[in-house]
Amino acid sequence: MTTLSVLMGGIGSSTSPFVNTSAGLASAIVSGYDTTVIVSGGSSASSIEGYGAAATGGTGYSVVNVTTLANSGAGSLREALASGNRIVRFTVGGTITLLSSILTIGGNNITIDGSTAPGNGITIKGRAIWVNGISNIIFQQLHFRDQEDGTASPYVDDAITIINGATSIVVDHCSFSNQEDGCVDISINCADISIQWNMFGPTRRGQAQGYLVNDQFRNSNRVTWHHNLWIDDTVFDAGWFSRTPGLGDTANPDTLGSTLTADIRCNVVWAPINGYVGAIVQSNTKANVVKHYFYGRSGQTGINYVVQTQLGGQAYSSGNYNKRGGVTTTTTAMSEIVPPVGKRVTEEATVALAAAAVLAGVGCRVGGLDATDAAAIAAIEAVGL
Repeated sequence: MTTLSVLMGGIGSSTSPFVNTSAGLASAIVSGYDTTVIVSGGSSASSIEGYGAAATGGTGYSVVNVTTLANSGAGSLREALASGNRIVRFTVGGTITLLSSILTIGGNNITIDGSTAPGNGITIKGRAIWVNGISNIIFQQLHFRDQEDGTASPYVDDAITIINGATSIVVDHCSFSNQEDGCVDISINCADISIQWNMFGPTRRGQAQGYLVNDQFRNSNRVTWHHNLWIDDTVFDAGWFSRTPGLGDTANPDTLGSTLTADIRCNVVWAPINGYVGAIVQSNTKANVVKHYFYGRSGQTGINYVVQTQLGGQAYSSGNYNKRGGVTTTTTAMSEIVPPVGKRVTEEATVALAAAAVLAGVGCRVGGLDATDAAAIAAIEAVGL
């Protein structure tokens, strides 16, 4: 059993599902969790849950070290990812700027493990990393940040694009912000994916473009999002923010029938500036949305709810929470589609405990939270869950 202490100020109503505390400090007891995941933010293949749980990445293969921050050449990340069957680690810390061309991973069975990098670890910016039609890839403990200096990137890319039948993919304990396009985009016949314990900030600072966390599904199925934080606050200069997550491509409706598109559990969406909908399920996709904590934009009328379905999308909605009150969900309901044994997520007992666990363990934690992530968590704590 793991004990967490998380700031939860502003919760005082007897009808609130949260712990009532005048001091603003609550202890959340969470059963059945790996303490490395929640408290220290560490991660390993054994702590992966959800539909990507069978992924092993480069386990059992040799280690290839990235020894330079250069875009290409000997010791670079590009060189390390040119072939499969390996664990990629880092002996350097700092920012890798991918220039000129997308980095397409060149083989199966790879773990990209940022945990060994010195300082606050590795930050990747510039061009996207593509997971194109390959399998068994794990990203762990990495920062993906564009435009941190306030200048626009010349590239309109996602941070990570998972595409064209890629399977058994995991994005775990990573931090994203200020991308020119989306953070993680899953598109075209992909399956068996876990997106877990990540922090997603807004994209395209100051430009009127949508925030694509995960969109354009096009018949991609069996994707789990659990224990992620989406945040848009003044710490991120009021970026653009929606689809948290968004399922379905309106131009290419899903045709896979009764199979489950996504299992969405125990996430936090904190968007007091630009967020007005949490999870969007559309274009014939199907999702479980469970214990999704949503704090939407103030002053928004008509649309401010945790789960929205449209254009044939269906959702099972349970245990969700809207901090602003009002409508929790507007959905075409369905019965829960329970993932098979081995693909399920260990859940906290309530959405309150789930939100507390997310704040305590989310994001890249190499050397502790970096300044950007620490400011984001502090912004939430200043208001209180």
